[in-house]
Amino acid sequence: MCHPRRPAIGSARLETPLARSFPRTLRSLESDRSRRSLGGLAVAVVLLAAWGWWFFGARLAVFAVSSAARLEVAGAARPVEAPVAGRLAEARASLGQTVAAGEVLFVLDPAALAEEATAARQRLDALAERRAALADELG
Repeated sequence: MCHPRRPAIGSARLETPLARSFPRTLRSLESDRSRRSLGGLAVAVVLLAAWGWWFFGARLAVFAVSSAARLEVAGAARPVEAPVAGRLAEARASLGQTVAAGEVLFVLDPAALAEEATAARQRLDALAERRAALADELG
């Protein structure tokens, strides 16, 4: 049994009786094969270029999750205290702003301070009257 020699796959032309009867069909199949491979190569190059642009050009925020993290600050935090309590009328400082010692950060409402001063004077007057009454009683 003798088998005729078959041409290698991918050879330019298959020399079989059937191939000789359809030369145009064979040529169009060969040209379609090259167009498909060029089209696939072009798509691959475009996708690779887009991925490269995104990889090197995109700016992404980086977050890290940790169960044992520690936050450190550059300088020690200092408490801000007011010698009196009152309603805030004006805030001259903002979050993160650097301030100097003695700089006015907040202004309290003067009407609220005046009300508190009036109430304190009334309590003082009432205590003075009570003291006088107790002093009269003791003699």
